[in-house]
Amino acid sequence: MKTKKKATKFDVGTRVVRKFSRAEVMQAFAFEDDVDRGTVDRGTVVGEELRDGKSRVLVSWKGYNDPVAVESSELILEAKANKQIAVLEKEFNKLTKGIEVKMKAASKAILEAHKVANKLGLDDMSYLTAVSPLMDAMEEVGWQTSSLSC
Repeated sequence: MKTKKKATKFDVGTRVVRKFSRAEVMQAFAFEDDVDRGTVDRGTVVGEELRDGKSRVLVSWKGYNDPVAVESSELILEAKANKQIAVLEKEFNKLTKGIEVKMKAASKAILEAHKVANKLGLDDMSYLTAVSPLMDAMEEVGWQTSSLSC
């Protein structure tokens, strides 16, 4: 039998963060955005409100003028959020180092292929059948540029 999880009680003055997804934070890191700018909402509990028989937490969000009523299930403590973000940042950095290694190898291969094409007197390789695997791979992962195949 499942027991219903009790809602967390947040005291006035508690620093909170609206729950966020792993994907939202990773996306912010990928675009080199400040995670606090639009990805993670931070605020301070300023009270409690009873609406429609439900108790909600009043949060004064950073960057907003008026407090907003929020379900406590949508919030986590700021200290916990900071730890989660730090773990995600480490994971992101580790994974992107692997991506960088692969991209450097791919770049080197493309430059070497270009040298071979130059020996044939070709400046543009994009129309060659031999380039199809690269074009197919780029299309498969959603990479597009107007410069290719023009």
